[in-house]
Amino acid sequence: MTTTRLQGFLANVRRMHTDERGNVAMIMALLLVPLVGAVGYGIDYTRAVSYKMKLDSAASAAALAGLDTARALLLSNPNMSPDSVKAAADARALQVFTGLAPTEAPYIFKSLGFNRVGETMSGSVSYSASVPTTSTNVVGLQNIAIDGGSESQGPLAQGTTNPTNPDILVEENFDSAGSATPYTNYVMTDGRSFGMYRNFNNWKTTSNGIEIGSSSLYGVTPPNGAPYVGELDSTSKAYIAKKIYLPVGTYELRYFYSDRVSYNVYSPTNICGSTSTDVEWATAAGGNFNYDARGRDLGAQSNRLGVYLDLASGDDPPAKFSANMIDICVLSHRQWIERSVKISVTAPGSYWLAFQAEGASDLFGAVVNNIRFCKNTCPGEVMAETFPWSANTLLFTDNFTLPSGIWPADYFTQHMLNNSGAATAASKWQNVSAGWTTTPVNQVEFVKVSGYDYVLPLDASSSGGSSNRSIHRKFLLAPGYYKLTYEYSPFNGLGTFGTWCGALTASEINLQVSQINAAKSDSAKAANTNQMSVYVDADVSFSHPETTTTLSNAAVWKAWDGSSPASGATKLPNTRIDSCVHSTAKPIRSVYFRISKTGYYWLTFAAEGAADGFGARVDSIALSAVGGLSSAAPSSFVSIPPQGVAPGSKIKSKQGGYEFTSN
Repeated sequence: MTTTRLQGFLANVRRMHTDERGNVAMIMALLLVPLVGAVGYGIDYTRAVSYKMKLDSAASAAALAGLDTARALLLSNPNMSPDSVKAAADARALQVFTGLAPTEAPYIFKSLGFNRVGETMSGSVSYSASVPTTSTNVVGLQNIAIDGGSESQGPLAQGTTNPTNPDILVEENFDSAGSATPYTNYVMTDGRSFGMYRNFNNWKTTSNGIEIGSSSLYGVTPPNGAPYVGELDSTSKAYIAKKIYLPVGTYELRYFYSDRVSYNVYSPTNICGSTSTDVEWATAAGGNFNYDARGRDLGAQSNRLGVYLDLASGDDPPAKFSANMIDICVLSHRQWIERSVKISVTAPGSYWLAFQAEGASDLFGAVVNNIRFCKNTCPGEVMAETFPWSANTLLFTDNFTLPSGIWPADYFTQHMLNNSGAATAASKWQNVSAGWTTTPVNQVEFVKVSGYDYVLPLDASSSGGSSNRSIHRKFLLAPGYYKLTYEYSPFNGLGTFGTWCGALTASEINLQVSQINAAKSDSAKAANTNQMSVYVDADVSFSHPETTTTLSNAAVWKAWDGSSPASGATKLPNTRIDSCVHSTAKPIRSVYFRISKTGYYWLTFAAEGAADGFGARVDSIALSAVGGLSSAAPSSFVSIPPQGVAPGSKIKSKQGGYEFTSN
């Protein structure tokens, strides 16, 4: 009808163009109305097409939602009447369509039905709408009629496994292992058993399948009390994968992870992340079997589990998942930790949700349970804090006190070395027993003040010449808040007063120096002679000093994996958390910082003033774990940049239309 009207107007225009009778002005006036109508129709038609695209998108999501509801009902009750299934599916489809459909014009929602033929489910929805015109109503066209719809089809087993909540697309506790038949069953000498299952509960698996056994067999009680858990060993990179269709929207993956092999060197922190680089530094030797190209013992990552959301191009998953990782864990110290990944799908498509073993092939691997993939967010309790220490736990302290009877008589040959050398008076090389490393050379001075206290001056050494020195120590830290305290005092008084500490930028420190310079006595040393800063930096992001054994030798810098750093590589320090330029007292400094990702972090005390043989002195260093990220934050703190992608950052998939939030 709309097309006929437009054709009529155009025919009138042609007739008027060939009619040579009458006045030209009258002809042009008569032509103006249909010309405006034709242009206006193009504008209104474009609006209608845009509106139809929005309704089509809503119809697609509604069809999928209705199909999921029908599938869930039939899985829970195969004998449910078709009318009851259709009524529930229609209600769900209408709810989704109404929530997503635009409101620029009235529409009519129609459901054509949801049916099951054998093991195949199908469903469709349709709509009609009437879009009011704004420009062509001058020629009698008041509305443009449009209609459309969407169809969806899939196997009965695909989609939600929770009939009581169709918004849970995937749910797996491995409970059905009690009634399933494994292809191989193993019985322990104490009667406990586990089975190897291929294509378990509609999950695709590698030929080795997944190992499922009782929770008592693995020594970890599932958080939901389920009697069974699943283990993925790295033999042939075993995985479980399920194909799911995801419309545009937001989703959450939640699951529980535990390990089989613990490594005390990383105790008590858990090691998980979003990408491989978040965990690949955890390569301490585990005494197991396989070494990679860098000579690292991958037994240390025996428990490594990679989680993927990979674009599905067919009904069979790839032989190995290697792209589109969304989560990864390597260690939990035989405890369950819950993981959550927030996902935003921008282009609809079918995806493989996969859990893949990626550590050593040593008969041990990752243990998983209570897997859920949900629309929007998964229902249930708030995730528990995984901070490994109780509030305000003292992690480290050092007051640089040596055993009695070994102090050398010569004041100017008192040196601390890079974690080597015997702590004896004869050697005159005092061992840094607490694990400090020194730069730029292999020692710092070590003095006893007023006959009762040991302190560490950070400036010159008589045997090494005048130069600013730094001390560094590495800590394994989990996400949370930390408190550092230390005592600061100047080696050289400047005849001034007050405490000049706390500046975090170079310009702020320079301002303090200029203020001291204006207040100090004219004969005093340079205003910045006692200047010192404290830093905390991620290990993986920077090169760092290694221990050496020769007095006054230059410090050796290495990359995080032990290799030599690239030319021009950034060296510590970088992230300043405190500074002091001068003080007439010996203030106890107290500063807080925030760690957002598990990893190794270097604590650095660095002299930064005039290299004149004098400088800052530090003592009584203490580091405490304040609490996890869910605890109350200190009133002020410094956020430490982690290695790699910072938690909370958006990461786009390499294939497919989605992004996820870094954990």
